Amino acid sequence: PEAERTWLKASAIARQRPLASLGEDYSHLLVDAVPVADLKISRSSDGVETWPEALRVPLLKVPSGKFQGVASGIRSALWSNEGKWYRLKGCGNNSEGFIIVPVQDDVGAEVMQDGQPLQKIRGASYVHTATIELHSSAKVDTVARR
Repeated sequence: PEAERTWLKASAIARQRPLASLGEDYSHLLVDAVPVADLKISRSSDGVETWPEALRVPLLKVPSGKFQGVASGIRSALWSNEGKWYRLKGCGNNSEGFIIVPVQDDVGAEVMQDGQPLQKIRGASYVHTATIELHSSAKVDTVARR
């Protein structure tokens, strides 16, 4: 258990550094991350076979298309299927798709490294961010139902 906690913390801390291990093109690119240790994921899903057909492929928010949904945040949307609502995370930055933007400090100045601006991907959701959001939502739901 202690070794696992140490690994989960180290994994979260590693995301504070650029993705240089993927090659020079990624040496100034960061992945957004919530500043908390990762959560251990218990994979209890039956797999995507149990999901509605439309959710078995990546979806991107666009002004119009085959499926109608509701934008519910910069990187998320709501979609209804057979009376059940789904919150889709990481489906684009508004209707811009996946964009790369400069990292800014607390006063809005670009953060530099080796004379180049650090950048991050916007519009995407990652396993670590989705896990924290789902965990937090479940906790809020538990309290709200009391």
